[in-house]
Amino acid sequence: MTIARVALPQLVIAAVAAVGGGAAWALGHAAADAVAVALAAAAVAAAARTAADGDAGAAALAGAVAAGLVAIAAMLGGFGGGHVALRAWLGGAAAGCALAEMARPLTADGEPAIAVVAAGAAAALDPAYVALVALAGLRAWRARRRGRWVVAVILGGGAAAVVMLAIAVVGAAAWRPVALASELVDAVGPLVGAALCGGLAVAALGGMREPREPRALALPAVAVGAALEALQGDAVTPAVLVVVAVAAGVAVMRLAGVARRPVAQAWLGATAAFVIGYAPALVLATR
Repeated sequence: MTIARVALPQLVIAAVAAVGGGAAWALGHAAADAVAVALAAAAVAAAARTAADGDAGAAALAGAVAAGLVAIAAMLGGFGGGHVALRAWLGGAAAGCALAEMARPLTADGEPAIAVVAAGAAAALDPAYVALVALAGLRAWRARRRGRWVVAVILGGGAAAVVMLAIAVVGAAAWRPVALASELVDAVGPLVGAALCGGLAVAALGGMREPREPRALALPAVAVGAALEALQGDAVTPAVLVVVAVAAGVAVMRLAGVARRPVAQAWLGATAAFVIGYAPALVLATR
């Protein structure tokens, strides 16, 4: 494996972060907001890329770029907003880091505590991500890190997820799932909506194939938590848009992976990323 192959994914993710932070600054957002946008975009892009099990190929990189573009558009108002919710997007950045870490196969010298810390930070900033805490703890347990802190993380994360589910179910009478789904599609557009469905289908199939693997359950768990939070608050939340971005990146990656040659993967992935990101980017450019 050459140095260029190792460095290229990091360069692509850094470029996504630079585009996000630069766009936020150009649109007049505060420095803290620009940093939050850059961090969240980079983390979401990393989460989409590592869904390919760490592959640095053209398909994985195309998925990372697509996920980053969708996340930037969501944060900066390309989907109808315009205000950067600092706390929410920092939570999205932490969740993206946790998803990226959990997708990496654990090696003998791996450190599962990184995913635990990132998941804990995400849950503290946005309760939609509480299930990640329990899954990160299970990942640490499977890595034979079976100290008391791991048990506490698993039990605490699981209890918090159950409490969130109970609170959401109590308010189930006021749910408007069809209306919220319509609002989401209107906000992100039909192409991103289709990519969302495709990416979630890929993630769900992965969870069904490996039901005992925390990394395979991470994105579906975040999707469920984000959906419950949105239904409870009767609004499309930043956590939902994080799921949209990651799932869209996974969909683009799988689409580009249909091609066998790297050149064809790059062309197909770049075309898909452009088609998905064009409409929200045009909205941002005309603001």
